[in-house]
Amino acid sequence: AKGMQVLLRIMSGTLQVGSCLTLFEGDRKFEMVVKSMYIPVGRYRFPVSTIPAGNWALVDTPDLLIEKTATAITKDSQALVGPIFATFKPLK
Repeated sequence: AKGMQVLLRIMSGTLQVGSCLTLFEGDRKFEMVVKSMYIPVGRYRFPVSTIPAGNWALVDTPDLLIEKTATAITKDSQALVGPIFATFKPLK
C-alpha cells in the first residue's frame, strides 16, 4: 500500500521533517514520524522541510485510517500539555 497524505494546520510552533507526531481521533491514538511534507498550492504541492505556525501542510503518513478529523501534537508538546487535553470537536 502506498499510504496517504494528511492535511494539517500548524496551530503553534514549527513542524519539521523527522518530528514525531501523536494523532488522537476520539479514543484512538496513532504515532508517526514525519518523513516528508508539502505546502499545497492549487493542484501543485511544494516539498518543504519546515513549516511555521499558521500554515497548512500535507504530510505523508503510513496507512492510517482517519475518518474525519484528528488532533496531532508533537512529543515535545505532550510534556507541556500533560496527559489530559482537549481535542478539537469533529466536523459534522
